Amino acid sequence: MIHLFGILLVALLGLASIFTTVSQDCPGLFLKAKVRPSVRRGILAGKGHAKIAVTLTSKGPVDNLEFQLNIPKGLSVERTAMRPSPKPYTSPNSVENADGTTVIYWLNIALTKRKGGKHRFRVKVKADECAPEMLEVDAFAYAVNGTGASCITPLAHSQIVKVRYSKSKKTATCAPSPAPTINPAQPFVLFGEGQQFSQGARQAPFQDRRLSVPSPIDMHKDIAALSHPQDRQLQSIDTANACYEYCSLNAGEETPFFFSWNTATNQCFCCVAVCTPFIFDPDSSVYEVVVAKTLQPTMQPTAAPTMQPTAAPTMQPTAAPTMQPTAAPTMAPTMQPTASPTMAPTMQPTASPTMAPTMQPTASPTMTPTAQPTAPTATWTQQSTAGTRGWDSIASSSDGTKLAAVVYNGSIWTSTDAGVSWTERDTAGTRNWYSIASSSDGMKLVAAIYGGQLSRSSDAGVSWAGVASSRNWNSVASSSDGTKLAAVVYGGSIWTSTDTGSTWTERLDEAPRDWYSIASSSDGLNLAAAVLAESIWTSADAGVSWTERTSSGSRDWYSIASSSDGMILAAVVNQGSIWRSTDTGVTWTEQVAPGTGNWFSIASSSNGTNRDILLDLTLPGGLPYSIIDRNLPPSCKVALSGLLGRHAQVTG
Repeated sequence: MIHLFGILLVALLGLASIFTTVSQDCPGLFLKAKVRPSVRRGILAGKGHAKIAVTLTSKGPVDNLEFQLNIPKGLSVERTAMRPSPKPYTSPNSVENADGTTVIYWLNIALTKRKGGKHRFRVKVKADECAPEMLEVDAFAYAVNGTGASCITPLAHSQIVKVRYSKSKKTATCAPSPAPTINPAQPFVLFGEGQQFSQGARQAPFQDRRLSVPSPIDMHKDIAALSHPQDRQLQSIDTANACYEYCSLNAGEETPFFFSWNTATNQCFCCVAVCTPFIFDPDSSVYEVVVAKTLQPTMQPTAAPTMQPTAAPTMQPTAAPTMQPTAAPTMAPTMQPTASPTMAPTMQPTASPTMAPTMQPTASPTMTPTAQPTAPTATWTQQSTAGTRGWDSIASSSDGTKLAAVVYNGSIWTSTDAGVSWTERDTAGTRNWYSIASSSDGMKLVAAIYGGQLSRSSDAGVSWAGVASSRNWNSVASSSDGTKLAAVVYGGSIWTSTDTGSTWTERLDEAPRDWYSIASSSDGLNLAAAVLAESIWTSADAGVSWTERTSSGSRDWYSIASSSDGMILAAVVNQGSIWRSTDTGVTWTEQVAPGTGNWFSIASSSNGTNRDILLDLTLPGGLPYSIIDRNLPPSCKVALSGLLGRHAQVTG
């Protein structure tokens, strides 16, 4: 197995000439791994997360080193990190194999010190809904010198990720659903142009036929294709018709289904049952296969349809129908009412109008009541000037005119007209931007780089300067004047600044935590920070001292928001609920009405009860959007739900 891993890695590097030399352990090179939670505790299927940490130790200097981590089928990779991070930071390569396994590998690792050193690799994974109970994680390090000699050091013992679940729930959840069959008489129709399914889990019970490694005839080309997602091709599926036929291969009961087809990548995805919401994708389209949905379609004609009603007509009248035909029915009822009309009020109001009162009676009431107030709705405007990018965070001035957004492995973009037009700020550079915050006037900005520095701007994003040291910055928050800043490090501490980011002070450094989000009041004194799979912490003195709020429980907190005074807080749990606090985080109440979902981010109005709110957001991997709603109910919060926050829900 180790020899096969070596061949795979070397093939990816194009070093075919040294296949047979990967046979010995690397001297002075060691691997040690740990998985949290432990096997005894395990993680919950469909919701639980595990953290895999592997330490690579060398007793001497070594370069041209590669490290590979093999993730089994049933685990989905959510985040990777390496410490110390290379400069400039480069993300690892990830390959999804045809058998469902995932290979993550870091290239060109160097330990230059005379006594060697250490590198730590961290991967966060999530258990799939139907994952096996015991999953093995393997890893190895591979090195090759200038003469072509190579060696490989495997992980001595595979690490185990234990998945726990209710037996009955797994049986019900993972039972195969009916597979659709071809219905030539009712072909597929275009359902959503420029769209695709929003969640990969909606592909069950089908699989996309991605390229698998065949015989070694052309192994180099095929393995290389696996390492580039844009080069993956589906086997024998090159048209929408072929995708339709592929999704209909399995025998079984006729079932309505959807499929999506991407013309750029030739990806064919099938979906039954709940397939919405869809997301924007200019290269894809969603098609609906129209089949008989019930044994007795509602629009099915009777055995002998005529213009005369049958003894049991489909649209059976009530006992006393208003339009009941007379003894000699015609196609058009007479215009004269019967002796005692009831459903046709006169034009003059009566002393006690009952059938059609207006909201404010006038001298000449109308035949119908005035319009009733409608429920508040959100108006979405797609802003396409910035293009399709991996948007990760956005910030807004208090009036909503100045916006700033960051792209992971991309640039910072700003807008001065509420998102209508956007300008790329090249001076900030191409980085793994992860979070951004703004002062109330939109002039002072601070942005976080995962695996890099914090960066600040005092001219609405025109120029940028790096501050603080390189860390895995995950979230950043700002006071309204931009002087007090707070930022959190994933796997580290909380850091605060009181001079617009010139100097920073580490807080809560006694134990590293997976800090995920932080929020600030307008004066910067009240702070709230969320830890993934742990608790929420609050501070009332600009981050000097902190209190753990255990009443909220240990959950997968993804985002937290604060009112301007810090009294009202709201937080979301991925694969969970929305939670709210009205006493600076002392007590928390679960908001049942929105239900559970893949909540990704949340924002709050300035006082938590504002009826006039402006929120600008972006869709990761999609286009920037603006949402404006001037009629939101009291205590409103706007939360983003779906895979990576792809649609919004307004909750009270």
